[in-house]
Amino acid sequence: FIPAPAQGVLAYQIRQADTSTLQMVRDHLHHAPTARLTNIERKVLKLMQGGCHLPLGAYCETDKLGYFHLYTTYAKELSEPLRHYNLSYSTTDGLAEAIVEYYLNQ
Repeated sequence: FIPAPAQGVLAYQIRQADTSTLQMVRDHLHHAPTARLTNIERKVLKLMQGGCHLPLGAYCETDKLGYFHLYTTYAKELSEPLRHYNLSYSTTDGLAEAIVEYYLNQ
């Protein structure tokens, strides 16, 4: 099972002038490694011009060597079978774009 992009990740909104709350969130809630991975997942969704109704799953993780592994599943229509495509890169550069290019050229 591949979840929706950034599934389960919390988002927060803070008033611009509320710097003390912003600092508390950054110190205690924000997790930079998770943000980096979910930003890749969200980039796939954005490049596919999708929203919450697009049949797309994306999950990114890193391994011990620092490689990024992006697992995806996609269907153009809800009635179509899901297609799966996974890629591994040593960097995040171009990873989301390569996934999207694959699906759009099918």
